[in-house]
Amino acid sequence: MNHTFCSKGTPRHTILLALLCAASAWSPSALADLPLTVEGMLTAQNRWRAELGINYANIEQRGVSTGQPVSIQVSATQFVNIPTQIGGARFNSDTVVLSPGLRYGASENTELYGRTSWLGDSTRIQGVSGTDSQYNSRFDSLWLGINHKFIEEGESPALLGFAEIAALERSYLSSVADAQDYSGRAGLIGATTYRVIDPIVLSFTGAYRINAPRSINNQSYTPGNFLLLSPSLAFAVNSDITLSAGLLWRNTRPDVINGQDQSLLRTSTDFNLGLAWLWSERSVLNFSSKANLSGSGGAELGMTWVYKLGDLPMHKHPVKEVTP
Repeated sequence: MNHTFCSKGTPRHTILLALLCAASAWSPSALADLPLTVEGMLTAQNRWRAELGINYANIEQRGVSTGQPVSIQVSATQFVNIPTQIGGARFNSDTVVLSPGLRYGASENTELYGRTSWLGDSTRIQGVSGTDSQYNSRFDSLWLGINHKFIEEGESPALLGFAEIAALERSYLSSVADAQDYSGRAGLIGATTYRVIDPIVLSFTGAYRINAPRSINNQSYTPGNFLLLSPSLAFAVNSDITLSAGLLWRNTRPDVINGQDQSLLRTSTDFNLGLAWLWSERSVLNFSSKANLSGSGGAELGMTWVYKLGDLPMHKHPVKEVTP
């Protein structure tokens, strides 16, 4: 695979590193992840990559009611929803989400992957009847997906498309006690495009998630669909470190229980900062942070470790021009 988007005289490794942070700014375990090298943008053919994401979020809301779940971002386009209590006047929570995943290069341009999430959350609630606290640790979901590169970067920006389906997902009503596991009731489709302008990478991701109805405690429940848009900018500091910044805008429709909307249509805007570090030839560490600019208040921190399994793919070096 011949990659020629770096300008002449620029170290390929430095510019290619910027691609990773274009994704890490959005989240630690991004869909259509842009990893450390163009050769690694999709997992090399017939090879595997393992991932482990750890996300921490602290969120506070006031006037919380049923139908206003707290969302924790675990990938560029996926979120873990935490149900809230009925009638809580003040809601404060600390949540840690573990997201291990595995990726396989089915071909030069296509990657298959899976990602699961477990979470633990500590919640404090203040209401008219006093204060309460609770702790929960539980499985959340298993998603399977595919990434495909449609266009190489050249005269036009690069384009990657992705799709995911919830192989197993735990759905909740107003509390953790109201839960049911379902398969194939949610899906997501989107695309990532980027342009390299040495030493800057400009990128943009858009995605839409759709949820099908499911039954919990004899009630019909449909989680709200959402549209996500995320522009990002990455800057290669050197061959090992890249910094990035971006915005994430989300438009979420209300959850529906027995045909009744449980809240208003919600929009939110977040500011993301990221750092990618080439730890070794096999390992990359992505650090990310997210602060809310509009919508429900809160902040998130994340780290993802990406590790190449098996034999490392051979790197193809550009052929030097010989001046006569």
